[in-house]
Amino acid sequence: MLKEVKMKRTSLLLCLLLSLAASGHAKPPARGASGALVGEEAGASADLPSEAKPRQTFTARVRARARQLRDRLSAHHAARTGVEERGERTTDPKFDKEDAEGWHTFAGVPFVEGRGDGREIHPNDPRQGALGDCYVISAMIAIARTDPGKIRRMIRDLGGGRYEVHLYDVGTFWTDSKQVVTARLPYVTDGGSRRPVYARSTDTRREGDRTLLELWPSLIEKAYAQYEGSYPGIESGYASSAMSFMTGADTDHDVIWPWTSSNWIRDRLSNALRDGHPVCVGTKDDVGDLGAEVGLVGGHAYVVWAEEDGRFRLYNPWGRRHPSRTLSASELRRLIDNVYVGNF
Repeated sequence: MLKEVKMKRTSLLLCLLLSLAASGHAKPPARGASGALVGEEAGASADLPSEAKPRQTFTARVRARARQLRDRLSAHHAARTGVEERGERTTDPKFDKEDAEGWHTFAGVPFVEGRGDGREIHPNDPRQGALGDCYVISAMIAIARTDPGKIRRMIRDLGGGRYEVHLYDVGTFWTDSKQVVTARLPYVTDGGSRRPVYARSTDTRREGDRTLLELWPSLIEKAYAQYEGSYPGIESGYASSAMSFMTGADTDHDVIWPWTSSNWIRDRLSNALRDGHPVCVGTKDDVGDLGAEVGLVGGHAYVVWAEEDGRFRLYNPWGRRHPSRTLSASELRRLIDNVYVGNF
């Protein structure tokens, strides 16, 4: 999960809300059947408003005021400490020693055209590893499925094995955050060879006598963890915040309440897929007999891959153990408690 917003960000948010109230700005638009369990999806969730236009107007005002307050706080920090804050961070994130044997620098390139998929950035590239960040990997997959160009634009090769990953700090209202990372990754030995223990791609490319790994899932996950200071720091969260963190775009997080209808779920998923938006869902902790029947994991994020004859196919970020069949909206109503949609 994105950690609780740090004290400085909390102060910024308080200042912002007080400032908006004092200046007589309108309240945020009314919210529909949306939100998180309580709070945010790993940092910041964007609820579905009753009307799009008021939300955009309010968001623009919030961001403008946030920039003003952030600049004042940064100037104060620099005057007090003599150190300017920067978006770039380059320190390797910590990992759980029970997960990995150590660090290893892998030979690789950001993007590799996989066998049979015909393109360098494919939604089947990422595989979740030994970290409970299914929401991050599902967000990667959903974005790669609908807008692979966004993935490509996130990563810039700086040369010398260094890559700049462009993220957006949702804690300070979509401030650019550029993380410089390398292919030095936590590893385990598997079948006599080393492999990344966390997010990875199985696509490879031969170059002379070397096998190059496709790195983009590992680089994005490492940048995410580097921002938070550790890999365990990004465990558990919501796919909508991960989408925002990777793209800077607004997202919707809809809670499936006991009174939410199957028709609403069907229309929400169907319309989002039709419009080409990335869509994920979160399953209930207890998915019951139906979940066991179709092989659904409880408390897990899935990508909504496709609609087929009014039923929905889900994709597991593990890259395996996908649900054994498509699911109707009435079945999903029994299995999921959150819907995440990227507005891009």
